[in-house]
Amino acid sequence: MEYIEDIKEANLGTRTSCISQGTNNAPLFKKMFISFGTMITRFRRGCKPFIGIDGCFLKGSYKGVLLIAMALDANNGYFPLAYEIVEMENKDNWASFLRTLRIYLDGMDLSTHTFISERHNVCQNDSFYVVIYVKYICFVFCQFPLN
Repeated sequence: MEYIEDIKEANLGTRTSCISQGTNNAPLFKKMFISFGTMITRFRRGCKPFIGIDGCFLKGSYKGVLLIAMALDANNGYFPLAYEIVEMENKDNWASFLRTLRIYLDGMDLSTHTFISERHNVCQNDSFYVVIYVKYICFVFCQFPLN
């Protein structure tokens, strides 16, 4: 896909993967992972050992789910680390997202990081611990209204 190559060319160190199926003439989008090079570098240099993961449904012409990993910077501000667009939110897609994140953060010991999630099923079973090798995970069990 040209879009992926353009992103890599414009943003050195960017890690991407894109999966589609079908023929070259009519590819069918399956999923796309992006972590910009500056995100990876800044995360390694100055973010706290905290990663929040979440997903949200995409509305409009193109349906799907956006999976995202966020960190906290030195000022307690949100820092986007990586995101992936997938067809649906399920254990396989979450495991794939977290596995890809771990691979692209090569050399970092993520077992010292705390992960927080809003009850994602992938985090509530042993596969999460196998994928990330993490000691601490927090679950948010309630949501508060914004008003």
